[in-house]
Amino acid sequence: MRMFRSFILRLSLILSATAAICLLLMAITLGFQELFAGVKFCLSFFGLIAVWLLVNFFVQKKIDPELSVEVGRILYPAGAVLSIILSLLMSTQLESMIPGSEGIEHFILIFVGIGVSLFLGVRWFDVKWLRLEEEILSVGEREE
Repeated sequence: MRMFRSFILRLSLILSATAAICLLLMAITLGFQELFAGVKFCLSFFGLIAVWLLVNFFVQKKIDPELSVEVGRILYPAGAVLSIILSLLMSTQLESMIPGSEGIEHFILIFVGIGVSLFLGVRWFDVKWLRLEEEILSVGEREE
């Protein structure tokens, strides 16, 4: 159960960060297009996601401060794939929000997902330095 909780908390943190960056870029893009109703919409969702991101970060640090090797091996590839999918969905949403289809402004959001995936790919190489799940549980039992 600890591994599943760790996976869900960290995956929601990764996807929240990706969504927050995408929403901020969407608001900036719509601001350049002078579509201020869309800017308000994106900034309001950015505020909600930013609050969720901070709450999730502090909850994750309080409940599950250490990542295990087993969770890391699954978390980083899953987070990379899902962040690319999320940025593609946000990109199509931005494309539908901009009237006319003459520009390619929405392509910047795809690079957010690729950037997050590259970051997670680099972190995936550091998985071997994490502790095993049994070690983390045994240290937790000794501290209690």
